[in-house]
Amino acid sequence: GRLYGTYPLSEDQTVEIIQENGHHNDITIKDGQVSMTFSDCRNQICVASGAISQTKDTIVCLPNKVVVEIIGEKPGDVDIITGTSGPAGAAGAVGAVSSAEGGDADGAVS
Repeated sequence: GRLYGTYPLSEDQTVEIIQENGHHNDITIKDGQVSMTFSDCRNQICVASGAISQTKDTIVCLPNKVVVEIIGEKPGDVDIITGTSGPAGAAGAVGAVSSAEGGDADGAVS
C-alpha cells in the first residue's frame, strides 16, 4: 500500500485520498471517530458502514482498494491506517494508505 500521511484523531478534518487511477475517497475524522464520507465506488458499502472509533475497527472500500483501520493501545491513543495493507503508524496519529493498483471490481466485505 501507499502511505498518504499521518493525522491525529484529536483534530477534526477530512482527508482526501485521490489515487493515480482517479479513484477518490474522503475520510473524515470528527469527535474521535473516523468515517468514509465519500467514495466514487459503485456499491457505497464503505460510506454506509458508518463511523469507527475502537482499536482494530475497520472500514473497507473494496472496489477502490482502500482500508481504514484504527490501531492503538487505548482510546485517545490510536492510529488510523487506510489502504490495502501496511504497518501501523505512531500512536495518536492517522495514517492514510491506499493501493493505486487494480480496476473497478465491485465487491463486498463479509
